[in-house]
Amino acid sequence: MAVAAGGWEACAPDYRVSRPEFPFFSIEYVVAGRGEVTLNGRTHPLAVGSVFSYGPGVAHTIVSDREERLEKYFVDFQGRDSMKAMAGAGLAPGSCGAVLGASRITTVFAELVSLGSSAHAESGRGAALALELLLLAIAQERAGAEAIGAARASFDKCQAQLRGNYLNLQTVNELAEACHLDPAYVCRLYRRFLGQTPYRCLVRRRMEWVAERLVETGRQVRSVADQLGMDPFQLSRTFRRTFGLSPTEFVRLRRG
Repeated sequence: MAVAAGGWEACAPDYRVSRPEFPFFSIEYVVAGRGEVTLNGRTHPLAVGSVFSYGPGVAHTIVSDREERLEKYFVDFQGRDSMKAMAGAGLAPGSCGAVLGASRITTVFAELVSLGSSAHAESGRGAALALELLLLAIAQERAGAEAIGAARASFDKCQAQLRGNYLNLQTVNELAEACHLDPAYVCRLYRRFLGQTPYRCLVRRRMEWVAERLVETGRQVRSVADQLGMDPFQLSRTFRRTFGLSPTEFVRLRRG
């Protein structure tokens, strides 16, 4: 691969680039602001961390938000290995995605621009090597972003199951089974996104339901415990651990 051009640009409020195609392969990376890019008729929002590509045969339009103007790096290149390298980075021409390590990509892009701008006889080779490093970094950081996205989707699935079925769920194993996930993985998801165990979340949601029933309906602890399949004394202890008050004290304060 050989780098033809590269740089950094701060876009004007009316920035708009629209081309039916482009003679080089190109990668652009957003470091500030917002906007949108349309690649072969498909529009993608742009924000910090967005990375997109185009090239020969890829119609594209890039527009900056007028208030939060885009700032971005770009590199244009060519060579027989370009398509293969871009595909390996998950960034085939016409693609748009996001990277996890924004500072890392910025550092590599800045080094690429510095090497390409040098008056040294080997500046072209240096820029080409930096391009290879850039594509490798993008591949790694996009994989990290996709992994987080998949983990978040699994966590959201667990949360939806917990919120919708907390009266019937008794254990983390039951929650994991309902979501078709490994219990240990579910525990890791909750520690990662909430900083606590799924069992603690489940217990708290059940006790919130108990508090609502006691205050709004005037039902007794035994009646509510029976509906949950719990011993009344166990429910009272769990309630106190959750809210720092016994059910009786809680109801008295709320009604007072």
